[in-house]
Amino acid sequence: MYLTGDREFETWDSTFINDTSFNIRTAIENWMNAMNNLEDNTGLANVSDYTSNVLIKQLGRDNVILKTYTLINCMPTVIAPIDLSMETASAIEEFAVTWRYTHFTTSGI
Repeated sequence: MYLTGDREFETWDSTFINDTSFNIRTAIENWMNAMNNLEDNTGLANVSDYTSNVLIKQLGRDNVILKTYTLINCMPTVIAPIDLSMETASAIEEFAVTWRYTHFTTSGI
């Protein structure tokens, strides 16, 4: 049974367009590696050291901000691989990131 005050928040998925220098992907990989190092299974222990507030701006077709969301205590949990098949040779490289957060704030409420 669900009660008011027992709120759960689903993960949030975002898609990034990869640049030729991999700036965004590398930053997220470094963030995830700081949380749990791939080589020695160590990582940051203090939640405030590996989470951040993430600001999302939803834009209209004319680039005007329609609504903003701030994901509080946010961290990446999954970074998807970049599809490198010949079938996507003419497509722009994209990758998805799944985020976990404790709660959010939003404009307009």
